[in-house]
Amino acid sequence: MICVIVSAGDFHGEIPAGFDFLIAVDGGLKHCLARRLKYDVIIGDFDSLGYVPVSENVIQLPQDKNESDTFFAVSYAIDNRFDEIHIFGGTGGRNSHTLANIQTLKYLASKNIVNFMYDKEEIYTVIATPKDVDISKKSVLKVKFTEEKKGFISVFSSNPESVVTIKGLKYELDNAVITDKYPYGLSNEFIGKESSVEVIDGTILIGYPVEYGSKGVIHCGSEYGDEPVLQENEKIQNRIILDENNFTENRVLNEDEFAEFLLGEELAGLEFNAEDTPESDTRWC
Repeated sequence: MICVIVSAGDFHGEIPAGFDFLIAVDGGLKHCLARRLKYDVIIGDFDSLGYVPVSENVIQLPQDKNESDTFFAVSYAIDNRFDEIHIFGGTGGRNSHTLANIQTLKYLASKNIVNFMYDKEEIYTVIATPKDVDISKKSVLKVKFTEEKKGFISVFSSNPESVVTIKGLKYELDNAVITDKYPYGLSNEFIGKESSVEVIDGTILIGYPVEYGSKGVIHCGSEYGDEPVLQENEKIQNRIILDENNFTENRVLNEDEFAEFLLGEELAGLEFNAEDTPESDTRWC
């Protein structure tokens, strides 16, 4: 299942339909209202939004906390069993927030969750080998790109050392070691061929042009096979649009509830039930 998280930063264009759940994070609510997006929950301490939206679908966080609002939203999605997460607005603004959200992608990869983060120019995704994944199932090891992709693609190690194989790009590698101390993988290039980036050992960050979206980008071992990640469907038609005119009473989580929520405990009325969602076929390259 696909969860979209909309934060307050920058991103390119519109958010495609076809997701199962949408979380507006603090100032990301403005992006949702401007695009009339139907979202399911609003999360944040609301320092960037400037006011607290009042609704039963609002989770207000304390301003003094160890996790960012976006990381809390990611934790919420993980607790509710989403296996693919797309973050919009996770870059721009303070560079420290951008770096924190890149680290969050690494955290998602460690949970074996397919991840994308969109900014104005590039999409980022992180993949990791089993020793860096803390769950007992096959890891996403490779990202494949269809032949129509153009422009530059960069690959960076998120570990001190990672071993990668790159095929079908201008510069290919075969079981090569890249490190986090030297940007060896900067500005490779699509050349009109099917291509792939595979991590043999370690954890890697991949960035490619945002105008191509996630369509035609296949995470081998993900739950959705060769189909485009986001497609038009009917599921979002039943979602409620919340705006300034239909907010109701809200409450702030106390410290115990906040701690329980971070630990994945159920809070009445806030847990998204994915118990009966059928699993799709898994494809491995």
